[in-house]
Amino acid sequence: MAGTAPQIREITTDEVRVISVDFSGMLEGDELLTGSPDVQSPGDLTISNAQVNSTAVEINAALVPAGMAVQFQVEPSVAGPYKIEIVCSTDGGQTLEGTINLRVKQSKY
Repeated sequence: MAGTAPQIREITTDEVRVISVDFSGMLEGDELLTGSPDVQSPGDLTISNAQVNSTAVEINAALVPAGMAVQFQVEPSVAGPYKIEIVCSTDGGQTLEGTINLRVKQSKY
């Protein structure tokens, strides 16, 4: 099952940001995300430190418990719209896919 987050995140070309993506709505019962998430994007974005959240994190004004979100660092080099794809396994044997949209604006500096 794949889902696309409804929000479009925005950053500028001089920012390095941590992005958190909530997968709690895709999990069954007490299921949790496990392993190392695979985060893919076009070559103009550098993605690093992809991991499952180890503590609760606030995403879109909601507290997401540990093990239910994917977090990664993104560093853009070129302005434009991007689609970032995320794949992560669960302790229930599922493989979940999610997509987020990122808009990168040219820095004023």
